[in-house]
Parts: sequence; structure tokens; C-alpha cells
Amino acid sequence: MSTRPHHPVSVWGRIAVAMATAAALIITAAPTLQAETSQTVTGDEILGPGGSAQFGSTLLVLSNGNYVVTDPMHDGAFATDIGAIYLYDGTDDSVISRITGTQSNDRVGNGLIAEVGDSNVVVVSRNWANGATPNAGAATWIDGVTGLNGTVAPSNSLVGEATGDAGDTRITVLANGNGLVSWRNWDRGGVVDAGAVTWVPGNTGISGPVSASNSLVGSGDYDRVGGRGVAVLTNGNYVVASPDWDGGGPVERIGAATWGDGAVGATGEVSAANSLVGSTIDDRVGIYGITALANGHYVVASGWWDGPFANVGAVTWGDGESGLVGVVSAANSTIGQSADDSTGTVTALSNGHYTVSSPLWDDGSTENVGAVTWVDGSGPSSGVVTSSNSLIGSTSGDEVGTATALTNGNYVVTSVEWSNGSAAGAGAATWRDGSGPAPGVVSVANSLVGGQTLDRVGMRVTPLTNGNYVVESAHWANGANTRAGAATWGSGTSGVAGLVSPSNSFVGVNVDDFVPRVIVPLTNGNYLISSPHLDSFGVTDSGAVTWADGEVGVVGSSLDGTVSLYGDSPNDLIGSEEIPEFHDIVALPNGNAIVVSSDWDSDTHTDAGAITWIDGTTGLAGPVSASNSLIGPAASYRLGQNGPNVIESGDVIAASSFLDGRYGATLMVGDRPTVGVATESNTAFGSGAGLAYDPQPLLTSDDAVLLRTINNRVFAVRIDRGPEFTSVGANISVTAASGASTAAVSFTTPTAFDLRDDTTSSVACLPASGSAFPIGTTTVTCTATDAGGLTSETTFDVTVVGPAASEIVSLTPGRVFASRSTDETVDGLFEGEGRIAGGDVVEVDIAGRSGVAGDAKAVVMNVTAINPSGRGYVTVSPCGDRPLASSLNYGSAGAVVGNELVAKLSGTGSVCVFTSAETDLTIDVVGYVPSTSGVVSVDPARVYATRASDETVDGEQEATGRISAGESVEVDIVGRAGVPGSGVGAVVMNITAVNPSGRGYVTVSPCGDRPLASSLNYGSAGAVVGNELVAKLSADGTVCVFSSASTDLTVDVVGYVPSSSAARSLDPARVYATRSGDATVDGDQQGVGRVVAGSFVEVDIAGRAGVPASGVGAVVMNITAVNPSGRGYVTVSPCGDRPLASSLNYGSAGAVVGNELVAKLSADGTVCVFSSAATDLTVDVVGYIPT
Repeated sequence: MSTRPHHPVSVWGRIAVAMATAAALIITAAPTLQAETSQTVTGDEILGPGGSAQFGSTLLVLSNGNYVVTDPMHDGAFATDIGAIYLYDGTDDSVISRITGTQSNDRVGNGLIAEVGDSNVVVVSRNWANGATPNAGAATWIDGVTGLNGTVAPSNSLVGEATGDAGDTRITVLANGNGLVSWRNWDRGGVVDAGAVTWVPGNTGISGPVSASNSLVGSGDYDRVGGRGVAVLTNGNYVVASPDWDGGGPVERIGAATWGDGAVGATGEVSAANSLVGSTIDDRVGIYGITALANGHYVVASGWWDGPFANVGAVTWGDGESGLVGVVSAANSTIGQSADDSTGTVTALSNGHYTVSSPLWDDGSTENVGAVTWVDGSGPSSGVVTSSNSLIGSTSGDEVGTATALTNGNYVVTSVEWSNGSAAGAGAATWRDGSGPAPGVVSVANSLVGGQTLDRVGMRVTPLTNGNYVVESAHWANGANTRAGAATWGSGTSGVAGLVSPSNSFVGVNVDDFVPRVIVPLTNGNYLISSPHLDSFGVTDSGAVTWADGEVGVVGSSLDGTVSLYGDSPNDLIGSEEIPEFHDIVALPNGNAIVVSSDWDSDTHTDAGAITWIDGTTGLAGPVSASNSLIGPAASYRLGQNGPNVIESGDVIAASSFLDGRYGATLMVGDRPTVGVATESNTAFGSGAGLAYDPQPLLTSDDAVLLRTINNRVFAVRIDRGPEFTSVGANISVTAASGASTAAVSFTTPTAFDLRDDTTSSVACLPASGSAFPIGTTTVTCTATDAGGLTSETTFDVTVVGPAASEIVSLTPGRVFASRSTDETVDGLFEGEGRIAGGDVVEVDIAGRSGVAGDAKAVVMNVTAINPSGRGYVTVSPCGDRPLASSLNYGSAGAVVGNELVAKLSGTGSVCVFTSAETDLTIDVVGYVPSTSGVVSVDPARVYATRASDETVDGEQEATGRISAGESVEVDIVGRAGVPGSGVGAVVMNITAVNPSGRGYVTVSPCGDRPLASSLNYGSAGAVVGNELVAKLSADGTVCVFSSASTDLTVDVVGYVPSSSAARSLDPARVYATRSGDATVDGDQQGVGRVVAGSFVEVDIAGRAGVPASGVGAVVMNITAVNPSGRGYVTVSPCGDRPLASSLNYGSAGAVVGNELVAKLSADGTVCVFSSAATDLTVDVVGYIPT
């Protein structure tokens, strides 16, 4: 899209015709920063002024948006065919200037035209008469802004002085924007065809007669300086090839190659003092051309040079900064080794090196085996082409070969005459490494080859933009079907070798399928295979275009309709390039392509023609039709036959022939299909019959595409586009508040301006700024609308991230099971179930109750045994085989013992509870592990046991013996009981002290310095006390267990926390202590005094003991009641209404009872602790769960 300002269109000499309102050209936006969403096309005709006869003969849009139109047959007031050159203002199509001839048949503007400098132009007039000298010729420089008025004259133009001076005049534009005008037939006084090359400064021009003072010139008859063209070097300099030069000396046609400075030009006579020259008659230095190298240097090819033998040939390197002066010799050139080797043709590689091809090179007595030689392009090279430095053939007439440079610096040598044994002309294509010499002999082992006579494999190689390549072998025979053809993909880094076959190539199957006619590389590295003469499904010359992946190619039969776009009528010629000057397949800058099939027949019209957009990443398969293409509306319409061309917006203008006697042009957008019938709704039409053709690639300042016509006018297709955005929205990401499913998001609405008058366009966004966006990604589409109703869109994404999924969701405690009739559950289910008999198992539903998610994988619960009939234990596990582990232990009849634990759920969302002795039970849910959590619950499994009667899950660390008072033992965790061998940060375990020697406690922590905290407390000798806890692991995957008194111990693993989990385990640290003898980690809330029966205390958690000050939803803590006044319980919950649940139970006065639990925090980062009886308390933090 042009960024130049648009202006109203109302000018002299233009007729407005046929506006297309173009619903079919509305472009729906994919999610991109900006997409044109609507546009119209208008056809305007710029008429030739009075006296015009061939107005629009030549047409050139300049980079500044103005344009040049020539009319070489324009008639003046007193002379015919004087010719005229017009410069038009691209903003309003007004004439800026006009320059004409003065005499009949001057035909000004009938030669070449080229842009130079900053949007200036040089126009050649071959037939301009210099006074009484007809056809002397002129080259006129015109300022692209102010133009040039008047008549062509020596005062404003570079001119010849003899008849025929400009007969074959050419213009060359240098890399720096300056220009060269080559006059190969220029006569220097009485010297016929001396030839001249004149340097033209791109921003000032030059005028006056051609002479040795302003040009590089010859000095002898028929020197024809510049006759073989000019090589443009990448550094802005140039080299002139003059193979016919002899300077009038005695040795004819020795030839010369003359370097010129692109900033000032070369002047004077060509001579041995300023040029590389030959020394023998017909050396014709530069006859094979001069090749510019990628590094700024150049190479002169002189295949007729006579060195030690006649026509041995030479290739000579020249410095691109200073040129090369002297005589071609074996000392400064790569030469052949035998007479008539004719070394060589040069191919420049993308890495700055080059190859020399010598197909007539003889290997001793074996003639014309051919050779291709790699040469270092960084400096001069000399030497003889030999079998030791070149790729060669092996049979007389192999004629190896023609080199094709790949985009990655490597190259492929094709040798269509190469013989495969007795199969003459089988052909070969040989990949070579372009970084250094690559000698060898062409063979089946290193080349792609044909297997039959005249297969001619390698007729052409097409480099792909990704460095790979395709070998074209249209004459390859598929069995007895001659000239079926094949297209073979090759790796640009290793090549392809072996016989061409359907297993490595895309092949034709019928006689004269000629697959492929051409390969079209796409800018994304993929390619299209054009086979217009393919008989698709037996339909003669129906043709096909096949998409192929540029990384792997395509193989198999061309009859596979799943890979090609094809015709379904005879002579549809899909993919044809029958008109050489027009390309019927156009690769677009965005990687897509346009295929023009002007001979395609619709169901109702012969030769209606069709234009098809092809996605460059996936291709298009199936027959051409109105559902996938834009098609012609009438018989013989031949849509697009006069040339599609890519314009600077990346779209395509395809010129058409006739509709109701009018020519037209269709706009095809470059990033999506345009389908249906070509009518005035999608095509701009002129007012008269004839042809419109040759669309200009650059747009005028008013966004017009100009086309030539044959009826004395220029056809302007104006594209009126939607507004242009001056700012676009950036992608936004926000996080929803905890528990929210949406988030309100505000953003700045993008701005846009109307391209007609640069005013601001209205912009509306959906959803609008401030809307509530759901969790996930929502595309916001902002539409700008201009005064004419055209629209453009920009899109951006708003992503709302849900609250971070908790590893463990903490809940307000809620009772879900109660055996006694006096207890209630949160929902009335599983209450008053009755006392559980010893050895019985009860199944308790958990998922979907008391806030537990239906898909939870584990539950955090507090299980309390009340008044058991004797010593025993409880095991909580998924229903099924009961594991060898305990979840809760009671030491004597009549006890009240509780434990908080993480229990894995059954598939039905329940747990099974086993008790070894008769008892009452309560189960309080305090949290759950969601299905998305990284915390992993496992079936309980014992990993440590001191008593001989106990077993561990793997036989390790069992019967280790009673722990002594004050002793620490190290327990191995990782790699056991379902815990991975690495990536684990903490373990969820149930630890039980059995028959301790007296009152005391156990501390579980990473091995090292023991923290001031307890994990388990036992109140008296002989007790059986357990606690489930989350223990942080040592670096080596162990925990250390300390006991203050001698005791037996069991350790059962019930889960683990991965290192990557958001849940964090901490070294145990005390944060609350009522007794004066206990200290907290930071000195706060220590010695606060005994808790009164029936009262609450508020404990500060956030910001202490390693717990962050914010972003914490729950804490993992160990709470211990010390010396309560009687039987009772403790409830830990967020401050507020106390729930019907217990977190810790004590069975008698004087007990020491602890429990580890997950406690949900209040909004201010605290928990409230209620005790039913007076007691001392300690609270130790061992971890936390982020919100």
C-alpha cells in the first residue's frame, strides 16, 4: 500500500469510467496487526493530447509516484511523427512537462527508458535527427519532479552526430543510481561504428554530442565499444565489454574489457593502457561476457582467446575497485588445455566465488568431455583446466556442463549430453560444494541421471530461495512414454543422485506431457511445478500446477489429483507461459502465488480464462473452477492473458481483453483468494476496445496502477483503500482475580486516517475497552471507517490468565463423616453411622462435598479416633487392596487421637477407612489436591521401621532397631514408594512413635542443623502417637528424624511435592509459643501465656519463618497442645465464624498431642486457633501454598 498522500482526482485529459464497488474484494482480516478490509477499484483513461498517435507506447512509473509516457508518433503542427515525452504528476495526472522532436520522423521517445538517480529518467530517441543528419539519435535526461519542456537538442540531450549512431543504443543503471548510455554503432568522425559508452550522472544528466571527452570510445572501425554490454558491479562501478575492439591496430578483434568508476565514469579511448586486452587476432576478450561477482569484483570470459593453442579460452579475474589493465595470459587467467577448449562460461556463486564451464574441453584424446572448474573469487587466479581441479565427463560428447548457482553458495552442474553407458544424451545433474574445488567425474554415484537415450536430464535447474533446488527434465521418458518429463528436488547441502524415477521425482505419465515446463520458486522456499501440456486424467493438454514443499519436494505421478491444480477440458493449458513476455505464474512477496490460465474453459464458455490464488504454504488441489478462482465472464475473454504483475502493495493486477468491447484489469489481493466471475464488481474496465497490458509494478502517488493500451491512451486502475492505522494495539495479558472468571481490561483505541484527505477516521473496537474479558485469549478487532465507507482492520489479543492453580486448595474445615449420633456433618450425609467394628472398612464419599472439587485427586483431612476399644491404628487409602501403613495410631482404650493427612482418592472420589480396633471416628476435610496440581499423592507405603515385626515396601531400612534418646536417623525417600529419583522438593509422610521411653517429641527436617520445632509429640511412656506432615528433603533426597526420647518409629510415605511445584516446603520454624520457656523464630508471639478454655488466639503467619508477606493462600503447620486441662480439641481456621470441625484432639488432662495440618489463611495472613479446654500451644510452620 502506498504511503504517499492521496488527493482528489479531477484533471485534464482523463475520462472516469466504470467504478467497481467491489463487495467481492472485501478482505476479511486474519489476526494481524493491520489488514486492508475493503477497497474499490476505479478505471480511468488518460488520453493522449492532440496530435497523439502512439500515446502510451512506453510507460514508466517513477519511485516518487510521477510517471513518464512516450508517444513516438506524435505529430507536431508542421511535421509528422516528431514524437513526444510527457512527465505526469502522479497525484492528479496533470502534465508536468512535454519535450518533443522538431522534424518529421524524429520519433522522440521510441527507444529505451530507465529511471536513474532520485526518480529521474533517461529516454532514448533512436531516430532523432541532428539538424540535417537523420537518425543520429539522442538520450535525454529529465528531472522526475520538474520535468523538461521544449524540443530535443544538443543543449538538453546527449546526441549522436552521424546517421545510425543510436541504432542499438542501450541504457544501463548502476548500483549507485547513475546511468550509462551505450552507443555501439556510434561513428567517431570517419571511424565507422567505433562505439561509445557515456556515463550519465543520475541527478544532473548530461548533454552535448557524444565524444571522447565525455565517453569511453573506440578508435578503429567496428570497435563497437560496449557491444557486448556492460557489467554492473555491486559496488557501483562497472566494466565495458568490447570484444570487437582492435583500436585500428594491425591485429584485428583482439577485444577489450574496460573498468569504469561508477561515481565519475570512464572517458577517452579504449587502449591497452586502461583495459584488459587480447594479443592475437580474434582473441575477442570478453566475448563470453563479463560477470559481476557477489564481492564486488568481476571476471572476464574470453572463450576465443588463443594462448598456447587456438581458441583455448581464458577467464580473467579483475579487481572491482580499480580494474585490471594488461594482456590476457596464462599468468593471469584460468585457461583451457587443448585447442578449441573454449574456456569458459562464468557462473557467479552467492559466496563471491565462481565457476568456469568448458563444455568443449578435451580430456587428452577424448574430445568434448567438458569440464566445470571452481575458482576462488577473492583474488587473481591462474592455471589450466584439468581433471585434477574440475568436474569432467568421461565420454566424448558429454559436454560437461552448465553451472547453476544456488542461493546457499553451492552449485549444480547440468550436462544434458552426458551418456549413461549406451544411452546417449541421458543427461546428468551434479551437485557441488561451492566453498572450494570439487573435482571428479560425472557418474550415477554422484549425479541425478537419465537411463534412456535422449532423456536429457538437467535441461534446467531452478534454485529455491531456501538453498535447495529442482532439476527440470522435460524430455525424460517414463518407460516407453517419451518426453513425459520429470521434476526432481535436490538438497542444496548434499544434492541428489541416482536414476530419475517416480520414487524421487514428480513425473509425467503420457507422451509429451513435458513435465515441467517451468519451476516457479516461492519466496517462502516452496515451489510450483507448471506442466501446461500434462494430460490430466487423459484430457489432452489440460495442464496442471503442482505445489511442492521446498524442504522435501514432491514425488510420484502427475495423475495424482490430490496434489495439483488442474484443468478438466482439452487445451486448458493450466500453468502455461505460451506468451513469452507475460508470466502466467506470479510468485508474490508474501510466499503465495497467482496462476493465470487464460485458455481455461468454463462449463459454459470456451477460453473464458481463470486466475487462481494459491496458498504458498499448502498449495491448492483440484480442478480450476469458479469456487477457487476468478473466472472470465464470456467465451474468448481469456482473463489475464495480457499479463499479471505484482504491484508494490503485494497484490496483483491482471490485464484482461474484452467485456462488451472494453478492456479491463482485475485486482487480485495477495493474501487470500478472489473467486467468482470477473464483472464490474471486481474489475475496472476502460471505455474502448483493444488491449490493456504490461501493468506497472510501482503505484503512482494516487495509488494508481498504470497499463499500456493499443488505442492511444493509458489505462489507470486506481485502488481506493480503507483508512491507514497510525497506531495499533499491542497484545495485552492480565491475570484474573482469585475466583474470578473474567477481568475488566481497558486499552487505548488505535487511531487511523482517511487516505483521501488525511483526516482522522472513526475507529470502533469489539470488544470495547473496559469490557469484561473471559479467561483465555480474545481477539479484539478495531475497525476504522473513512468518509467513503471503506474500512480497515487491526487486531490484537487480550489474554486473561486464570488465577494460579493451587497445588493444594485450602478450605474452611468441614466434617464429612461422624459415627456418633451427637455429631453432625456439613451436608447431613455420613452422620450417625454408628461405631466402627475392629477390622471393618468404611467407604466415605469425598469429591463434591464440603468444597472439594469433583475431579480432585487427593484430599487433606483430619481423622480422629474417639474412645477406641484398645490399642490400634487407622489406615486411610483408595479403596482396594489395603496398604501396609498406618494413617493414625491410638495407644490405649478410651483415647481421643487425631491426625491430619493427605489421602489419595479412589476413582469414584472416595476413600476407604480401616480401623484395627472398634472405635468412633470423625473426618474433617480441610483441603484438597486439584487434578492440575503438581503435588502427587501415592498409595501409603512404609519406608522406615525400627521393629523386627514391621516391614517396609522394598525391604530397605526395616528392623533398624529402636532410636536412642537424642539420636537422629537419616531416612532415604527419593526413588522409593513411588517417589521419583529426582525433581522432588518435599515428601508427605505419616510418622508414628511407638512406645517411647517417656514424654518427648520428634523433629523431621532436612539433614543438617536441627530447627527449633517439633513434628510429633508424645505425652507419656508407652504411647503410640502419629502425625502426617510435609517434610522438606535434603539435597540427596533424605530426611533426618530426631527423637528426644528413646522410641520405635515407623515412616509411611503418602505423597510428594515436585521441586517445580508452587507449594513450598520450609525448614520447620516456630511462630507461636505460650510457655515462657519456648522461643519463636523471630521473637514475636512467644511466652504469650496459656490459652483460656473456649477462647481464640490469632497467630501471625504471613511474612514470618520464610512465608512471603503476600500471595499466600494457606500454611502447612504443626500444632501441639501441651498439658490441656481436660479432654477436648483445637480448631484452626481463618478468623471469623468457627467451623464444625477439629484440627487436633486431646484425650485427657496433661497430654501432649500434636498434628500437622494445612490451614487456610485469613485475608490479613493470620489463622485463628480455638481450644475447647485450657492448654499451652506451640505452632511450627513447615511450608506454605501460594494463592
